[in-house]
Amino acid sequence: MTKQQQKDLVALLKKLGKADSVPDRTKFGVCYHIEKILYITTVPDYVDIIRRWKHFSGETAYPVGGRLQYHRTNNLWTGTQGQLRRKFARYVAREIKKLNCE
Repeated sequence: MTKQQQKDLVALLKKLGKADSVPDRTKFGVCYHIEKILYITTVPDYVDIIRRWKHFSGETAYPVGGRLQYHRTNNLWTGTQGQLRRKFARYVAREIKKLNCE
C-alpha cells in the first residue's frame, strides 16, 4: 500500500466511522466499501488488526457480528450493528495510520 492509499483509506474509514455516517450501500460492511470505493484489496497487517479489535467476531471475513448476523441484516448501519461498524471503522483507521507504508 502506498502512502497515498494509506491516507485515502484512513480518510474513508474516518468518514464511515462518524456517528451520522450512512453509506449508500447499507447492505454491505466496512470491507466492501474499502474495496469498491478505493479499489484496495489487500491492506498490510489487516487480519492482525481486526483480530486485535475487542469486538472481533472471530471470523476474519465478517469481523463485525459474524457471518450469520451479516446475512440476516438488511441494513448493517443501523442499531447495534451500525454502532459496531462505526467503532470498527474508527479502530481500523487508527491502526492503519500507524503503519509504515511506502
